[in-house]
Amino acid sequence: MSKAKAVRGKEERHYRDLFDLAFDAIFIHGFTGNFLEVNQTACKRLGYTQEELLQMSPLDIVTPEFTGLFFKRLEELREIGSLFCETAHIHRDGTVFPVELSCRIIDHFGTPAVFSVARDLTGRKRTEKSLAFRLQLREYSLDHSLKETMQFALDLAEQLTQSQIGFMHFLQPDQKTLELQAWSSGTRKSFCIASPELNHYHVDKAGVWVECVFTRVTTIHNDYASLPNRKGIPQGHPPIIREVVIPIIRGEKIRAILGVGNKNCDYTQEDVKVLEGFADFAWDLISQIQAEEALQDSQGRFRQILDNSDTVIFLKDLEGKYLAINRRFEELFHIDRVGVVGKTDYDIFPAELAKAFQENDRRALEHGGSIAVEENVLQDDGMHFYISVKFPLYAVNQKPYAVCGIAT
Repeated sequence: MSKAKAVRGKEERHYRDLFDLAFDAIFIHGFTGNFLEVNQTACKRLGYTQEELLQMSPLDIVTPEFTGLFFKRLEELREIGSLFCETAHIHRDGTVFPVELSCRIIDHFGTPAVFSVARDLTGRKRTEKSLAFRLQLREYSLDHSLKETMQFALDLAEQLTQSQIGFMHFLQPDQKTLELQAWSSGTRKSFCIASPELNHYHVDKAGVWVECVFTRVTTIHNDYASLPNRKGIPQGHPPIIREVVIPIIRGEKIRAILGVGNKNCDYTQEDVKVLEGFADFAWDLISQIQAEEALQDSQGRFRQILDNSDTVIFLKDLEGKYLAINRRFEELFHIDRVGVVGKTDYDIFPAELAKAFQENDRRALEHGGSIAVEENVLQDDGMHFYISVKFPLYAVNQKPYAVCGIAT
C-alpha cells in the first residue's frame, strides 16, 4: 500500500510540474463556483497568487462584454464536450489582453469540470494590427503630404503602444543636429505648445531622450522623473512620464528617431518589437515620399526654366513620339503640352518637314551626342529658319531613351 501511495505521489508531482511549467495558462473550474486549480502561468498572466485565484471564478477575469457569452458557451460545452473560442482576460492592474480558449469537460475527482487552456494572443493581435496599420499608412500617403503622413504614422504608433504622445525628429548628416519634423495629432492638440524656434536641437544638449543616438539602440525609460541625467524639457513641451525612443538607421547613419510616451503602464520588449517594425516601415514610406516630392520639385524648377525660355524645346521618345514641350512650342504651333504627348511630327507638321525632323533625330541618336542642324518650320506667318541642337538622353543603364531638341 505504501509503495502504491509513493508511486501515486510521484505521479501527482510529475503532473503538477507539467501543469505549472506549461507555456499557456491552465484553469480547471466547475460549472458553478470558483476555480478548482490554476497553474503558475495563469497566476503570472493575471497578476494574482494561486491562493487568490482559487477564491475567484471565471467571471472575475473576463471583460464585461464576454460575461453574457460565458454562460452561452458553457451550455455549448455541455452539449458537445469541447469548445474553441476567443475571449479577453483582465489583469490585476486592469490591463485587458486577448486570449484563445480551448476547453473540454473532464472528470475532476469524480465531478464534471471544465479544463481550459488559455493562450495569450497579445503578440499575434499586435502583429495583425501592425500589418493593418501599415496598409492604412500606405493608403493614407497616396493623397496626403509628407507632413500629414508623418503625423498619421505617429498617431498609429501611439495606438500600437497605447501611448499618449508621439514625435519624430530627423538627424542631420552631421549626426549632431536634430530637427523636429512632427508631433502626433493628439500631442499637438492636447499637450504641445512648444515654440517653433525650439525645433532644432544639438544632441549634446537635448537630454536623455536622445540617448538612443549615442547607443544606436532603442531606449526605454519607464521612470523618466528619476533619471539622473535628464536636462528638463522646453517650455510648452508635453510632460514625460515614460517613453520609448527608436533610432532609425540606414547604412552607417541614424536618419531619424521616433518616440512614443506616457503609456499608462511600463513599456515592454513587446512594445519595442512592434514599434521597431512599424517605425522601419514608416521610414521607408517617408523616404519614398521625400524622393517623390524632391523629384516633383526638381521637375517643377526644370519646367519653369523651360517655360521661361524663348527657344523652342521638346522631348521625343525613340519612336518619335513627343514626351514633353515647353510653352514657346505651345505658342508657336498651337498644341498644348498634354495633347502633344504620344503624337509624332507627322501629326503636327507637313509630311515633308516631319520626315526631315525625324531624320535629324535619327542622326543625333546614331552620333551618340549633340548635333546642330538647320531646320525650316512652317508657322502662322510663313516658313521660319531654325538652328536646332539635338542630342540623346541616356538612362542609368547608359542606353538612350529619348531625343531632346533646342531650336533657336
